[in-house]
Amino acid sequence: MKILLVISRYSLAGVPLAQIRLADYLAKSHQVTIVCGYDETNSNLIYESKYKFINLGKQRSLKMLPFLFKYLLKNDVDLIFSSEDNTNIVTNLAAIFSWSKAKISSSSRVHPLDKEAYKNYKKIFSKSWFFFNLYKIISKRSNVLTTVSDEQAKIYNDFFKTNRYECVHNIALP
Repeated sequence: MKILLVISRYSLAGVPLAQIRLADYLAKSHQVTIVCGYDETNSNLIYESKYKFINLGKQRSLKMLPFLFKYLLKNDVDLIFSSEDNTNIVTNLAAIFSWSKAKISSSSRVHPLDKEAYKNYKKIFSKSWFFFNLYKIISKRSNVLTTVSDEQAKIYNDFFKTNRYECVHNIALP
């Protein structure tokens, strides 16, 4: 199975490390590629022998869109894991525009109202309102929407008035 993990940035904390652990586990039996917007560590990842790591050098998620679009056009990806709302939008847009048949798992990790992007989501035509509504529409391309806790899933389901968010805890390797 060809698996693509999309992360907006690589650092030695939180979401990137969880995605690296997932890639490390999946690479045991699948062909795994990580597309990273920006590597804050300049580390040349020690995991590279297990999977392909592509650092785009783009500090904004939206700037990843052209590469992801072309990548999905040229590669027959079976499964995509994306995390963080901005990156989820870009990943889903790339899949829509490229007509990719890949299954997509989009993970949200932070309470939506703790994010600057949603601060004024009720103010019509504000940047937050636009982002909120875009996310609601674009996330429909995802096959599954996940969070890292049951409470977080409830918060996202309530916030977006849906029942699609499910809890999938971060992978913990021995």
